[in-house]
Amino acid sequence: MDILNDIKRTFKTGGILTQLIIINVAVFFAVNVIDILLMLFVQQLSETFSIVDWFSVPSSLENLIFKPWTPLSYMFLHKDLMHLAINMLWLYWFGKLFIHFIGKKQILTVYIYGGLAGAAIFIVIFNVLPYFTPFVGSPMLGASAAVMAVVLAVAFYQPDYEINLMLVGQVKLKYIALITIALDVLFVFGNNAGGHLAHLGGALLGYYFIKDYRNGNDWSIGFDKFTNKIIAYFSSDKKMKVVYKKGNAPRNDMNFNKMKHDDEKRLNEILDKISKYGYKGLSKEEKEFLFKQGKK
Repeated sequence: MDILNDIKRTFKTGGILTQLIIINVAVFFAVNVIDILLMLFVQQLSETFSIVDWFSVPSSLENLIFKPWTPLSYMFLHKDLMHLAINMLWLYWFGKLFIHFIGKKQILTVYIYGGLAGAAIFIVIFNVLPYFTPFVGSPMLGASAAVMAVVLAVAFYQPDYEINLMLVGQVKLKYIALITIALDVLFVFGNNAGGHLAHLGGALLGYYFIKDYRNGNDWSIGFDKFTNKIIAYFSSDKKMKVVYKKGNAPRNDMNFNKMKHDDEKRLNEILDKISKYGYKGLSKEEKEFLFKQGKK
């Protein structure tokens, strides 16, 4: 089918942000189609079995032992269309900003780590604080914690950057961050306590990622090494080795990331200056720097 080919092509060429959105949407349709088929053709099984339960992260430690994949799978799982739409819109809007200011490679790291942090906070709080004891056993699903990590990361990185909100106007990212955190704290004892706790876990992850990133420590480097090891383990050609040609030795990741961060900071300062005074307001050195960045 042309539609499937178009989706495959978009997935391959669209970049990591597009891929994350496609995966979430694909899982949503797959889960709902399977549930419908079970109701139509295996009605007795559908009354006792739900595929959502097998991929939602449980707050019960006993259930978690038998579903160790759920802290990862839950962040791609949605049952309700509105829940999916809101999460994907936020991921798209703030994901574009994240990639612009921080980078493509880092967004996957923050998304995955944010989702895992949200699951960890959800499980720990539900099993430690007596108030939540009656609710232990409740599952959680959705990309909210992972998306919140992306949103808060870019908000902490560029707090004074303004975006245009419908019916509101220009709002700085730091105020969006403060409002979302405040709402999660206010509603943490409501009907969706687990979800709001997970949001706070994702927000904390986003904050600490940016804090380390500003100091030259890029978590995505370690994440890439880990995923590459997994890929290499399952690869059929396990004897494959990386060969460095003369004059192309491995770089120092820490120094490279520090230089990259300094260049990005310098570039943002120059772009802000252009928006205020125009290109003519730049010094000769600033124009040369801008020209070199444009050639990279």
